[in-house]
Parts: sequence; C-alpha cells; structure tokens
Amino acid sequence: MITESLESRDSRVALDLAFSCLRYQKHLEELLIESGFFHGAPLPDDLNSLVLVMLWEFLQRKFIARGTRSKSSLGQRNEEVAEVEGCLEKVCLALNIT
Repeated sequence: MITESLESRDSRVALDLAFSCLRYQKHLEELLIESGFFHGAPLPDDLNSLVLVMLWEFLQRKFIARGTRSKSSLGQRNEEVAEVEGCLEKVCLALNIT
C-alpha cells in the first residue's frame, strides 16, 4: 500500500515535469541558446530532452543546487544525469541572469 502510494506520487511528479517541459519547450530552448549552454556543454544531442527536463526542475528550485544530503537520497543516479546536472550548474549564473 505504501509503496504503491510512493510509486503513484513519483509517477505524477514525472508526468508533471514532462508536460511542463513540453509546454515551455520553446522558451527553455531559447534560454539555453541565449546562455550559451549548447556551445559550452560537451553533451551529445540525444541528451537534449534530459537537459530540458533538468533545466525545468532546476528553475523550479530557483537555481539552488542540491545539497549532498539530497544527492545521496537519490541513490544510484545515471551518469548522464550527473553530467547534465554538472553542466547546468556551471552555467547557472548565465541562466539566472537571462
């Protein structure tokens, strides 16, 4: 019962992120272009959708980086997620200004 509730909540959060990214995709892409993210981040093109989702989540946190406590609670993270998060954190000042 509890695990079903947690899975349901996680699914809702994931769907909310996905729909928000679709709704604001053009604006998010413009923000990344204006900040120079695509020129400075050595990421393959197939990670662009992940970048948009993580940027949206980063904007929702108001550019506050995750602390080590919240990073450890994420468990095993995909290397691509860690790489994208690092690239976004590097350009957060430019993103915050635009």
